[in-house]
Amino acid sequence: MNKWISLLPVIVFLPHVSYAAINMTDTISISGFGSFSATKLDNAIPILQNREIRDDWCFDCDSTAGLQIDWAITNRFRTSVQVVKRPQDSFSSPEFEWAYLAYEYENMTFRAGRLRLPLFVMSEYYSVSYAYPWFRPPQDIYDSLLGITSYNGVSATWEGWIQDTVGISMTAYWSMQDNDTYYSHGSNIELDLDYSTGINLQLSYDDTLINFSTLFAKYQMNITHIDSGQLLSRFDKKMKFFTIGIEQYFNNLYVSINYPINALTPYLSYGQQRLKYSGEQILVGIRYDINRHMAFNLETQFFKAKENKTGYFTENVTSDDSDANMITAGISFVF
Repeated sequence: MNKWISLLPVIVFLPHVSYAAINMTDTISISGFGSFSATKLDNAIPILQNREIRDDWCFDCDSTAGLQIDWAITNRFRTSVQVVKRPQDSFSSPEFEWAYLAYEYENMTFRAGRLRLPLFVMSEYYSVSYAYPWFRPPQDIYDSLLGITSYNGVSATWEGWIQDTVGISMTAYWSMQDNDTYYSHGSNIELDLDYSTGINLQLSYDDTLINFSTLFAKYQMNITHIDSGQLLSRFDKKMKFFTIGIEQYFNNLYVSINYPINALTPYLSYGQQRLKYSGEQILVGIRYDINRHMAFNLETQFFKAKENKTGYFTENVTSDDSDANMITAGISFVF
């Protein structure tokens, strides 16, 4: 089993993931994924945005289920739809993660519809817990944009080769106006997006993959108290966002520690947040691959909010309740 390193910017490891899509016809296939857990915190203040894990056993804080349908309409036209019940959703109200029409011509692919935001190394399979060794993706990275993972708009991708050994994929994307409300740290955030645009660049060479992304956006934001509805702040903003990720395959080398031993994969990771939400976390866990499509994770995770800031907690903390320990037993699958 190959291992790879991904700098996110902290160093972590990711395994390969394969989907066992069900071919309904020669042109239509269905695939899916899900994850469920039992988790508990030793602090009364809830933790982790969109999961709200507390000091009582929770059996649905991580519940995720997704279904994807792919249809090759012609040799050039295809469409894909993915519907996901995220941890913050109920099973009766899942969300469209993507639903687009694609047209392929030579080295170009054009897409229009609801698309996945191509910012991070694992953005394409963010909701698929089976695809990474830990039960959840790193909160320091993947919760950094209010959990936003998709956009409505268009994209154009060119794929080719530099010489004979370096592959390149370049995607330019643009989103249309949008408005939505998100929850973060005891407040409702109404985000009115004027536009966003960016470029994603991937370079591959032998066992190395480099991912670079940019995002430029203009938006208005209203922040209100979740209980009283009082307006806390309002402002117009322009955002410039840059990310870089590196995946490198090795044989038996590990840095931060994810080392498969047959069906078992012990792992250790460290992450931190700075500026407005300051904190750090340490994760220790083990993954057991039940078969090629199902895995079990057992984790313990320590969180610390620094300088009386919120950190990973979803409400304000003081020096007396600024740390917490969390345990998780979870199962994930793909088909």
